[in-house]
Amino acid sequence: MKTFEDLEAMLREWVSFADPHVYDAGGIAALFAACLDNMRSHMLEAELEDIGAYLTAEQTAFVLKLATMLRRAPSSDQPDRATGREGIPG
Repeated sequence: MKTFEDLEAMLREWVSFADPHVYDAGGIAALFAACLDNMRSHMLEAELEDIGAYLTAEQTAFVLKLATMLRRAPSSDQPDRATGREGIPG
């Protein structure tokens, strides 16, 4: 991968590193978690207002669905993987 577009395309089509015929939901969730940690560590609070401009209506609906499901799920006992850098409070 050499460009942002390469990374974006790879993530849109990614299924699994182990088996291209079996979707790795845990793997993509780990990648999503890494993106969330990155955003929390590096984004400014004011930039949150602009996030909607980067998402389609379908993507926004899916994020809201994820948030609803996460609210119903028991708390995770996974350690916080944040970098410890200043950013948006978790």
